[in-house]
Amino acid sequence: MARRVQSGRKKEIYTYFRKRYCSRAAQRFLYYLSGYKGICCIHRGSIRVFFCPAVVWQAQQEGIRVDMESGAMQLINALRGRKLQRFCCEAEILDFDFGTLTLHAMGCSRVIKNNDILVTVPDYQAWDGVESRHNDEWYNTERFRAEITGGIVCSTEVSPWNDLRVILDNGCTIECLIANAYPHYGEESEQWVLFEHTKNHSGAFLTVFSKRVHFQEGTAPDSGR
Repeated sequence: MARRVQSGRKKEIYTYFRKRYCSRAAQRFLYYLSGYKGICCIHRGSIRVFFCPAVVWQAQQEGIRVDMESGAMQLINALRGRKLQRFCCEAEILDFDFGTLTLHAMGCSRVIKNNDILVTVPDYQAWDGVESRHNDEWYNTERFRAEITGGIVCSTEVSPWNDLRVILDNGCTIECLIANAYPHYGEESEQWVLFEHTKNHSGAFLTVFSKRVHFQEGTAPDSGR
């Protein structure tokens, strides 16, 4: 069943909120939708909602997390205790390999160590306009790779607007910041991706866009754990 609520912002955030975890919280969450434009759908035991940022903030003040479903958060938390085995630059993407979990950082992503910014994605502009690797992103990736790799994830944080922070025990912090606002002239951009690397592509896959999140549960054994 679907229900439209009153008009408000035209651009909304996509959220997937599972009903089975806290039905009373779900009721309060739907209450906050009143006065905003959105579509509330109950599908296969889940609540899918399009809503504006003000609703996100209000709901979080009541302790309701509405930007990531629990499966996505479980996948993010699975980074904890894992070693960063490989770090490289691929085009305009920073690639972090944590064993069976891989993080692709686009948008406005960067690596910080001891309050010093070492590598950023926006530094990909070529020096000479000819060779794609002639840029500061590639140069600094090579320069600081040894300092960045080998660290073990101590903690992970996700902001209300889905910025990601991965803190390592070697003093490095990986930040994946949402770089774009509401898309108007172009398509909504991917900001960062976290997925389980499996041979048959059956692992969990999380894609974070500017204003929405898409999470696909894995079918591999112990997927997301």
